[in-house]
Amino acid sequence: MQSYDAGYLDKNGAYAGGSEIMHLAAHKEKLYAANGYWLDARWVIPPEGQKQSAQVLRLDKADGRWQVDLDLGRANDLGLEFMKGNILKSVSFSTTGEGRVLNAPVQLLVMAAGANFERGGAVSAWVRDDAAGKWHHTLVRHGSNAGGVRWVPRDLQVYRDRVTGIDRIFLLLGNPGIISG
Repeated sequence: MQSYDAGYLDKNGAYAGGSEIMHLAAHKEKLYAANGYWLDARWVIPPEGQKQSAQVLRLDKADGRWQVDLDLGRANDLGLEFMKGNILKSVSFSTTGEGRVLNAPVQLLVMAAGANFERGGAVSAWVRDDAAGKWHHTLVRHGSNAGGVRWVPRDLQVYRDRVTGIDRIFLLLGNPGIISG
């Protein structure tokens, strides 16, 4: 049984498309998928002149229909366009930023993607507010592509420092390096 077949309007009228699914992540009893538009005509030859950016799709039940949960192009106020979702992960934090242990771990769904533009690029991240069903965008880093810099997030992990006891998230940015927060 095929669960997702790109190219339809979801129940809210959002176009659910893409030429490939890049990642799957189970998060709080739902399944999420990050798509890519590399070979989709809405990226290559956009019908309305605006490229369709990658999306996060959500499946609420096994026999349900995938819904667009996040449109990366529409969910940033910078006019950035994203061909694919590079990272989609459910992460867990057990401490505060000061190292105090939380009563219960906090789970967050995180999406990261890179955008290219004339002579440069940017890496963005989104964190899902599960209570509100909304995503919050952050421009992580941006700059020139001179010297072959590729603004492509590769992975992210939560790591607890043994000395401080603080949970930190690390994001690989490709050749610009690794950032942490």
